[in-house]
Amino acid sequence: MGDGHHRVQGAGRARHEKINAEFAHDVISLANTKASGRDRYLVVGFSNRTREFATPVDGSVEQNRLEQILNEYSDPAPQIRYITVEYPLARIHR
Repeated sequence: MGDGHHRVQGAGRARHEKINAEFAHDVISLANTKASGRDRYLVVGFSNRTREFATPVDGSVEQNRLEQILNEYSDPAPQIRYITVEYPLARIHR
């Protein structure tokens, strides 16, 4: 491919696309939230049920890839800033 991204095929591709769609849905929902202040945060790696740390995020994820995903699902795409913060049990990406 030349762009540093691997092609996902078969059942793995369907799962990959579902994850991308869920990510885009979550970001678009945050962007459309009517709340005071401009900043919104999406913290990943924690269990929705227990709110405990569950899994680290793939370290190969980069800002430009997240922007590409959002561009595939939204026009105009929300502006995001991807940062990593330290957490006692692991690295947290938001």
